Amino acid sequence: MFKFIDLFSGIGGLRIGFDKLGGECLFSSEIDPHARETYRINFGEEPHGNIKKISAEEVPKHDLLLAGFPCPTFSIAGVSKLSSMGREHGLLDDTRGTLFFEICRILKHHNPRVFLLENVKGLLSNYTPLEKVGGLGPKKIESLLQHFKKSRSKRVDEKALRKVIRYASEEELCKVKGIGKVLAKRIQESRTIVKMMRTLDGLGYTADWKVINSENFVPQRRERVFIVGFNDGTKFEFPDLPDNLPMLRDILEKNVDSKYTISDHLWAYHQDRKRKQKEKGHGFGFRIFNEDQSSGTLPKRYYKDGADILIEQEGQNPRKLTPRECARLMGFPDDFKLNKSEIQAYKQLGNAVVASLVSHLAKAIKEQAEWN
Repeated sequence: MFKFIDLFSGIGGLRIGFDKLGGECLFSSEIDPHARETYRINFGEEPHGNIKKISAEEVPKHDLLLAGFPCPTFSIAGVSKLSSMGREHGLLDDTRGTLFFEICRILKHHNPRVFLLENVKGLLSNYTPLEKVGGLGPKKIESLLQHFKKSRSKRVDEKALRKVIRYASEEELCKVKGIGKVLAKRIQESRTIVKMMRTLDGLGYTADWKVINSENFVPQRRERVFIVGFNDGTKFEFPDLPDNLPMLRDILEKNVDSKYTISDHLWAYHQDRKRKQKEKGHGFGFRIFNEDQSSGTLPKRYYKDGADILIEQEGQNPRKLTPRECARLMGFPDDFKLNKSEIQAYKQLGNAVVASLVSHLAKAIKEQAEWN
């Protein structure tokens, strides 16, 4: 039997699949008290609180670390500046102060065989401003902008140019006056995902990441980044996705209470807002689906007005999904107990991982780790 811990556990979406495979959860941590309550009624134990206040020694030794952590912002400090201040500029210093660091310190202390991390797709476009990259002063930033502006075949605004700079190769960056290999590397590592992978490599892990869309598991298009790493040189092979495209009809309840049908006032508001946004050239506003479609992403804010996923109803206003339908949309089994507060249930599910997708990854992790 393999043993695991569940950090930033939410309501346990990462845990379910590993429980089913015979794993034993030794420790969990979650800062939100309402999520801890839901976790307790489903797993029989209440997660510890703020992981920042828990020492690595208090966490039991384990084989697998799970963490669905919030997206961090990395501060890239110049090595020379840190050295002049007499501070260490190693891998963990680069991530200190972020929630990712909490994962790193536990990985460093316990060195579990495997980890599985989950985050929003926006992690891939998260970066430190060029002005905060050590050694990049105003003149060098201006040189970078001018160089890449000239290399574009059409006019590009400064925001787009800054993005191009971060994705540029080391060779292209080194062509800019005053930008050598050291600065080129720092620029590339101003991207959060690059910094994270370098940090994990420095901790002795062979890690890889992949963006996976949940639409092969549930009728919802929800893209998330999954990072898996082994400490023995094993390179994780992400499994093929099932040849399956569920529709909303697969998760909808019958005889839904009329309270989920939105009022005339709210329906008029949604339509008016969408019309105004369209006039401005924006695509914002409500989204309506029928049972033969899959939906967009279920957000944490869904409890407010249901605008992101409205279900078409013949002869009447559209309706919101019920909490149980949201749970199914997130791949949770029907015996999963939802929070007694509907508002909390909606928030927690919108903030969760798709449990059935993670279960699919869990099987591959167990197989490749060769755990019985």
